[in-house]
Amino acid sequence: MDLVKIQTDSINVEQGFSTHSGMLHTGYFTHLSEDLFPAFLNVRLIELMPDIIGLPNVHLDASICVVYYCILYHGCLLHRQSALASEDVETRSKLYHHCLRALLAWEPYATGTATDFVAAFSMVRVAAERFELELSWTMFRRACQYAEKIELHRLDNSVGSGLSSLGSSVLEASRKGFWELVGMDLYFHLIHDKPPAIVGAAQYDAQVSLPWVTALGLQQSEEAETEEITTLRFLIDSRRSFILMEFLQLLENTKVKPDPELVSKTEALCHKIEALYEQWEVDEWVKKMIVSDGQLWTLAGLAMEGYICILFMLRHAITTANFDTMESETIDIEVARLPLTLKVSRHILQMVDLLLNAMPFMATVSVTFAVLQAHLPYAYLVTNLLYSTTTHSSRGDAALLKRVFGGLKVISRNVVELEPLTAAIERLNMMVSRRLLQDPKEGL
Repeated sequence: MDLVKIQTDSINVEQGFSTHSGMLHTGYFTHLSEDLFPAFLNVRLIELMPDIIGLPNVHLDASICVVYYCILYHGCLLHRQSALASEDVETRSKLYHHCLRALLAWEPYATGTATDFVAAFSMVRVAAERFELELSWTMFRRACQYAEKIELHRLDNSVGSGLSSLGSSVLEASRKGFWELVGMDLYFHLIHDKPPAIVGAAQYDAQVSLPWVTALGLQQSEEAETEEITTLRFLIDSRRSFILMEFLQLLENTKVKPDPELVSKTEALCHKIEALYEQWEVDEWVKKMIVSDGQLWTLAGLAMEGYICILFMLRHAITTANFDTMESETIDIEVARLPLTLKVSRHILQMVDLLLNAMPFMATVSVTFAVLQAHLPYAYLVTNLLYSTTTHSSRGDAALLKRVFGGLKVISRNVVELEPLTAAIERLNMMVSRRLLQDPKEGL
């Protein structure tokens, strides 16, 4: 394993970050520590790494190097007001390349230890933020394999697993982490058409209770607010996961025996997801927390994931119901005409507009457009404007599309990775403008 090369290459970058690296990983553990399964991570070692990485007589396993650089990568976004904010693109690009170098050294020697699991899991989001969705999926699939090997799926097995001796707080965090894996697996399956990654014993013999959670609104400190927003997201995600399981089973049943009520049943499940967000007043939480320091993934996921699932559920249902009678383009037009599609698409883009303005970084674009597929609601509103005969809402929809494009355009300046997306969105806006010019009453 070429660990010496990793350590030597790391010296220059670490010297450049020497003033900030402590702030980056401290910010990460303040806001996002549960994202990396604290039971399996030596936090003290992470804290020491700025001082010991690169030393000639210190040898670090490549897996912990992967974790370390992922933590620094995410830590950049947790300090939007710091000196690093103006260097965001360059800093995160350098850190991503360090993640990849450590990844290349780690992969051939990974055996499925707890640290290997954390390394794979930590790369899922980092790769997705860099528009590397296939790498993200590969890392997620590997994380699920390692999770089975360390028996994460047997946390509450009556016989006991190797993790049964964990302290109560760490056990609760691990339970939450397992259910997050389940939610991510469903999301990859529904949104990105990936096969289930949680398979084998982890799928059929899983015994993991839902964790206890802290009641919301009892404390007012910044730390308490951070815990509350992650708790709220877990509550929403876990309940949505059960709805998605019901929907996916409905799809499977329909493939065996066609169901003429598939679309209406799907809409009913979609309304259940909507009700979750209304019940917990999620929009108010997002608006409240968006001015806080960071938490991009938590806020974006909370604001958008459920609504994006609704769009894909409708799309899958209509595709399945009309697979032998409609072309894919016709299906998308049909989906775009549904009142629920338009309502949800507007809501998603309003959240995207909010996020792009509050967090004007490449990471925000990649999370909202690549991971959370914001291009789909954008395309549905454009399609409705181009093909619909109903124009009473055209002015508002066109203005919303223009605001989102404006935020994207500001962020994409001098960012090569965003040029294709920005150009595609610009073309869609031009199509809308030409369409509205044909009707002076609806022009902007």
